[in-house]
Amino acid sequence: MRMNKRMTALVLVVALLMALIGALPTTAGAATGMATIDVSSLGATNVNNSAAVATESQWAYYASNNWLRLNTAGGYYTLTGTNANLGFGLENSAITVVLDTVSLALASWSTAEIPLDATVTLRGDNSLENEGTHYALWVRANSDVSIQGDGSLQVKTVAGAAAALQVGLGSSLSILDSASITAEANIPVDSSANITMSDGASLTMVNTGTTACTNTFEAVTPASATWKLTGSATTSDPLTATSITVTIPAGSTGTVSREPIPVAPTITSPNTLSVVAGTGGSLPLTATGTTPITWSLTGAPAGASITGSTLTVAATVPAGTYSFSINATNGVEPDATQSFTLTVTKAGGGNGGNNGGGDGKVPPMGDALSLLAPLALLFGSAVCSFVVADQRKRH
Repeated sequence: MRMNKRMTALVLVVALLMALIGALPTTAGAATGMATIDVSSLGATNVNNSAAVATESQWAYYASNNWLRLNTAGGYYTLTGTNANLGFGLENSAITVVLDTVSLALASWSTAEIPLDATVTLRGDNSLENEGTHYALWVRANSDVSIQGDGSLQVKTVAGAAAALQVGLGSSLSILDSASITAEANIPVDSSANITMSDGASLTMVNTGTTACTNTFEAVTPASATWKLTGSATTSDPLTATSITVTIPAGSTGTVSREPIPVAPTITSPNTLSVVAGTGGSLPLTATGTTPITWSLTGAPAGASITGSTLTVAATVPAGTYSFSINATNGVEPDATQSFTLTVTKAGGGNGGNNGGGDGKVPPMGDALSLLAPLALLFGSAVCSFVVADQRKRH
């Protein structure tokens, strides 16, 4: 009967877990299905995946226009490969596109058209080039587009008549994570572009034109980082400002990026450690602040040292109590110093003996009875009688 109750309870628990799993929301990617497209395979023949793979995000390739349409609202797409005569466009809202080491070029119209609330994720090195009089990357009007990830993207117009990166009227472009974008053209980025940047992101502008280009950038999280300008990029605004206006002279290259505000170290690991002589020990050291952090000791006994970010106490350190300092530096003042106490105890703690008694003596009868009282509850009074008899013989 007891086993049947346990089995019933187990079945109920499993059923409940299955119901909970079934109730979990699925991601858009799972609902629509990720579509992976090797652009190298697109050439003289039209391709439409809607009939063959109904569970994937839908797309169609039109050979006469050298154009790839990504159609599914909320769809997920990954583009890979190289095609020297291809462009692509997003035809619906909330589409996510992963550019995974993609290289595209086109002359007939803009190489990439990104509308609405789309997200572009960069993996590896990617490039979009326009060989005509159109944009390499066009964020269409009234759109909110994010480019994210840890990869890079080069956008370039060869003829130079149009901006390499065009952000349409009423639109915004956010460059997030550690995404790195390089825009190269007579007009690298159109002057009216609304661009925001997160910490770690960067935009390099290669101005091949005959006039300076000027753009305004806004920080996603102003308090956590400052603006960093390299190359020929200049601004009259404070680098701590939320937004800055940057100028790249004609024929010059400059980069705008966000770098974290340097923070001095603060040691957060414990300020005490106890070890046993002849055994030694260690303690991981932790601290907040800008990395990397360098550790050192002041006044420590021989045998105490730091390897990387770990305090190590050798087995040779004699028993005793030692006071010294642990120091953390990262190039930002002030350095951090922690008063530290190391306690090294003798092996065995000065105790020893048999039966865990510490001094080798037989414990008093009362102590033995109190220790074995729980056993009496399990096995009856015979246990206590045995102990009492044994204690009397010893005494």
